[in-house]
This record gives sequence, C-alpha cells and structure tokens, in this order.
Amino acid sequence: MPSLRSILWPLIFLSGMPQGSSGRQPAAWSRLEMHFREELPNISSLWDSSTVVTGPRLRIATANIWSGLTYEGTLSMGRIESDERLEVRRVLLVEELRRRAPDIVLLQEVNPSSSLSRRIADALGYDVVAQRVQGGMKVGPIGIPTNLNEGIAILARKELNLQPADVWLLSTGFGAIGDDVSFHLREENIALVARITLPTGRAYIINTHLIANPEDTEASRERLLRICTDRALPSEETRNLLAQLADGEQRRRHMVERLLERMRKEVGDDPVILGGDLNATPSSLTVSPIFAAGFVDAIALGGAGELPTWDPAVNTNIPSSPDASLPSSPEAEFEAWYDLQARRIDHIFLSRHFAKGMRISAERFLDRPADSIFTSDHFGLVADLDLGQISVSKAVDRAVAPGVDVLPIISYDTDVGLGLGVKSFFLNELGMNESFDVLLFNSSKGERWYRLVFSMPDFELRQGTVYPLAIDVTIDYDKYVKNSSFFGVGNSSQFKDREMYSREPFEISLTFSRGLSTATVVQAGIRYRFIRNFGFSDTSRLRQYPPPNDGRVSSVGLLASFRHDTRDSYINPSRGLVLQGELEYVPDPSWSDGTAARMGAWFQYYTTLLYPKTILAARCGAQALMGSNFPVQTLLSIGGNQTLRGSPQDRFLDRIAGVANVELRFPLIWRFGMVAGLDAGRVWQDAEKVGIEGWHSNSVVGVRFFMDTFVVRADLGFGSETTGFYLNFGHLF
Repeated sequence: MPSLRSILWPLIFLSGMPQGSSGRQPAAWSRLEMHFREELPNISSLWDSSTVVTGPRLRIATANIWSGLTYEGTLSMGRIESDERLEVRRVLLVEELRRRAPDIVLLQEVNPSSSLSRRIADALGYDVVAQRVQGGMKVGPIGIPTNLNEGIAILARKELNLQPADVWLLSTGFGAIGDDVSFHLREENIALVARITLPTGRAYIINTHLIANPEDTEASRERLLRICTDRALPSEETRNLLAQLADGEQRRRHMVERLLERMRKEVGDDPVILGGDLNATPSSLTVSPIFAAGFVDAIALGGAGELPTWDPAVNTNIPSSPDASLPSSPEAEFEAWYDLQARRIDHIFLSRHFAKGMRISAERFLDRPADSIFTSDHFGLVADLDLGQISVSKAVDRAVAPGVDVLPIISYDTDVGLGLGVKSFFLNELGMNESFDVLLFNSSKGERWYRLVFSMPDFELRQGTVYPLAIDVTIDYDKYVKNSSFFGVGNSSQFKDREMYSREPFEISLTFSRGLSTATVVQAGIRYRFIRNFGFSDTSRLRQYPPPNDGRVSSVGLLASFRHDTRDSYINPSRGLVLQGELEYVPDPSWSDGTAARMGAWFQYYTTLLYPKTILAARCGAQALMGSNFPVQTLLSIGGNQTLRGSPQDRFLDRIAGVANVELRFPLIWRFGMVAGLDAGRVWQDAEKVGIEGWHSNSVVGVRFFMDTFVVRADLGFGSETTGFYLNFGHLF
C-alpha cells in the first residue's frame, strides 16, 4: 500500500509544470503501433465485406471520481472534505491511472469539469473531451453555486485520435447546460460522445452518468413495504411511495432508451464502447435495453461482474447514512437502507462488433486506500479487450444505405415572388457514396432556377476524412425576368436610383478535391460562366459602364482553393472552424470576354454554447477582382440571401467586397430550429480604401427545417431601405 509521501511527487503534473520524461510514449504502445504497421499495411482492403481484423490489446477504464460535495446549498454546495484531502485523492487517481495505463478513460463527477479533466489528461499525456453538466446558473465560470462545475470526460491516448462527436441530452425539463452558459435548477444528465480510430477504423466512445434513484427491485419493494407497515402508513401513501420508486426507475430507463435511439440514428454501424456510472445494476430495468440493443457486459465477461463498485462496508468515502432507527420520513429511511447495499453500478458495455470470440479480462481498481484514503466513493473498473476478434463491415470510406429526400416547395421571396418547385436529394443510389442534388423552381416574378449538383463521394460523407479524390459537378441556371435590380456601382449607390432589368446567368463547373488529412482539403477545377443582361432602356445608366452590359458576358476560369476545415459536419456544423483561400483565373481572352482573376479568403467559426444545442456561428471574408474594364455582370455583389439579407440582391457592386455574418442557432421543436443574427457588408473600388468605416448592417431572424440530408432555410432580413424574406437551402455558411 503506497504512503502519502510516496504519492506526493505527481503533484508537479497537476500544477501545470512541464511533463518531462512522463510525456514519453509508453513502450507497450510503441509496440502496438509497430504491430499496426506490420499487420495492417492496407486497412482499406479489409473493408469490402464483413471482416475479422487482428489487432492489439485495448484497455478501457471507467471511474466516478467523486466531487466531494453534498449537493446541498444555493450560493455554494456543501463540502465533505478539505481542499488538501481532495487534492490527495486527485493525485491518487493520476498515479493509479498512470500505473494501469488504460488506452481510454471514462470519468464522471469531474469538478470542475474543464480544468480538472485537462489537468489529468496533461499529466497522462492524453487527449481529452469534456462537458460541464451540473453548473447551476452561470455564464462561463461565474454564477451560483460557486463551487459546482461538475461534468464528465473521456480521455484517450493520442494514438487513438480522440475527437468530440456530440452531447446527447438524456434528461427532460426546463433548463440548459454548457461550458459557456448554464441555467438549470435540478440535476441534468447527458451522454458525452467521442470518436477514436482503431486499427479497424472509426469507433465511438459514449460516457454517461445517470440519476441515482433507488432501483425498483423485489428487495427494494419488500423493504419499502416493511417501512410503510412498521409506520402504519395509510394504503394510499404506501401506493404513492411504491409509485415513486417505479417512477424513478422508469426515468432512468427512459434516459437509456433516449441514448440508444440517438445512437441508432447517428452512429450507424460503427463499433461502440458505452460506459460510465449508470446508478443501476446489470440486472436492472435500466440496463436491460442495453442488452436488448446487442451490447455485452465487458466486466461480467471479464470475470469481475460480481465485484461491487459501490460498497459502503469497505469504502470510507461513502458518507455515513442516517441511522434508520431515528425518526425521519419513510423516504429518508428507505434511502438510508438503500445506500448501505453493496452493488455494481458502474459499467463498460461493448457493441456486437466486439463480441464474437473476443478474449476479455476485467478487474476493479481504485479499491485500496493510501494511508486510509480511498480515491473516490466508487471503485473503478478496467477491461482489457483483445482486438484479435473485432468484427467490422464496410469500408473506411464506408458505404451508406441508399436514400432519397424530396421536398415540395411553395415559397415567397422578396426578390423572386411566389414560387413553386421541388428539391430532391439522392444519396448512394449507384452504390458509390455519390449524391445528386436536384432543384427545379419557377416563380411569379419570372425566376427560373434549375440546379444539379453531383458529388462523389457526397460532401457530408467525406467531411473530416482523408480521401484520395472527390469529384463535384455543378450545373446552375437562374434566370430573373424583369426582376433584377441595378442601383449603380460603389458603396454609396442610392436606392432611389434603382433600375429593373432581366438577368440570365448560367454556370457549369467541374472540380476535383483531395483530403490530405481530416482537416486539410485542396481543390482544383474549371468553371464556365455565361451572364446575359437585357430588358433595360436605351437611357439606362448601365450603358455608361464598360460593354457589353447590353448583351452577354462569358468566361472560362481555372479554380484552385486550399481549406483547413475542422467542422464536425458539412450540412449542420456545431463546432470547428474553416480557413479557406481561393483563386479563380480567366487566362485567355479567346476563351472569355477579358482576362481577369478573383481572389478570396474566408474564415468561419462554430461553437456550441449550451444544450439543447445552441450554436454560435460566425463568418467573415473578402473577395477582390484583378484586371480592368469589368462589365457590371462580373462585379462582386453585396445584398440578397447569400450576403446581406434584408437588402436587395446586388444592392452594392464593386471590385472588392467584404462580408461578415453572425448567427445564434437554436432548436425549436421536432425538426425545426431558429436563428437570430446580424449581417454586414461593404464594397470598395481600390484596395487602398479598404477599412472599417461605411459598412452596411442588417438584423436577421429565421427558421430552419432539418431534413436528413439538407437544411431548409427561411430568413427575414431587416434593412434600412427594405425588408427581405428569403427561402433557400443550406445554412448561409
């Protein structure tokens, strides 16, 4: 048994000091990587059909590390122990995790969630994903209760490439949780979801901590009935107490059912490791849906299934329960009895991919004190998996089930009037992970919009992956009949000078891209553009600008772009950022109506502020044209549903354009969500005049409808000159 003196040295790792030699990669993991290279030189070749893949050991640990709080109080929660004793327990935890050397660690009751999980991860040299769950009323760390910032965390060796995936709300009721904002008055429960990379491909890790209501078992009912009988309670009160017992179990079971439903929808057929503190035993009504979903109990299979993780007879950290013989309410007497029952309420479950023939060993840890101090009020669990029998199916660029989304369109748009059409999205109908996005739309103001986008693989399927080649073909015809507006050129053009004319653009592009890493994409291609302006008078100011404004403009441009993209989704991102640079060059006047170049730079940022998922999204960017005598048709535009909502399409035109947008995106009901935001934009003639003055800004509110493969967007923009309503597809950015 280690002494306190022997465990104090790891404090330097918890104090933020450099790690020194402790940051070195363990020899066992180096051998593991060597095994990967020797045994799996071409992983993608293994994925054509269901395959059993040979691999190394994977060690998983789970532990409720105990916040040490009483969970009673308003301005702050009561404390059971001193700061010094709490720090000793944290040191014990790090020492034991370092000794056990798990590859994946699931932690619950991490308080404060962000800083403590990061300190532990840094001490071990691991990656970490964490989420505050119990925060009370706070903005950032400021609020009440002052000492409650509890959450859960997933840690993993850096070789596993741990990435955050999602947070699933399991509890229901009013309130919200988040690392940035928190407002709730009762306990909240979530599942923290992350992704790792195994030799066989992607796998998901799910960590959860459920409510601690007593289990509804035969023994519990017998005890509760005995208490009611001894107290001579009326039959109605007895029925109410039994109903409360059943209701608590059902609440916890419903949380598990919500977790499994989200898993079925969002994880697909990837391997899953599910663990944490469920506050329920393996035979409970809470756990039974997990087994019904095809999971197996790694702890039971590993031979440690009978070892309790909650054991008040042994663990001195468990606060003493009230003496059941003292006068108290029947509920308190029952809970006092229940707290004294030893049981295994912590778990590690494996999806069916891990089950067949897999050798598993399991044991308890954190179950021995150091100088009479236990690390937590729970004992932890460790499971060793032999990945020699993990079953996988589908490729790294995994095939998905074919699907079709069809949306009839009846809409009104300020710029195009009343419209009718249909949008269809076909996914993997040819079995190549491709998608066809088709839009057919006509409007009362003469717009004729026909669009086809073919992508292989589909944008969403390749997001965040490494891929050798992707092909995208876009054909877009968008004719405005007597509905295009010209206000003049420049940032000071006047609304009163508005002229109406007809505009007929056509575009076809072919691009090739490659995912150099999960976050780095390079792209090259070619684009043909044709724009025809007509229907304006002989005295129109359009004729004052370089020709051929009274006719057509065409160009053939070469495209290139570089993108750093960490978004978690292409369709509906909730975290990550995009840094993109792009260039279009029209090289030969014989191909086009002039030689020119367009350069652009964009920055996009997404973060989840709180749950239910409320996202802050921001974009800023600029484009510039290089050349001379640009026809009006080719000038850069600010205004309309892609840049400055609330201002008419092409409200401001010039050679340089800047755009900034910010949106708060939050759920409404079912598949509907809402946004509130601000758009800003400006144009300049020369780079020397670019600055922060003279920007035009409009406020925006909108509704989103989330289909499986695309987002329907309806926005209302409020400008100083006009108010615009827009219906389109996909987020603005």
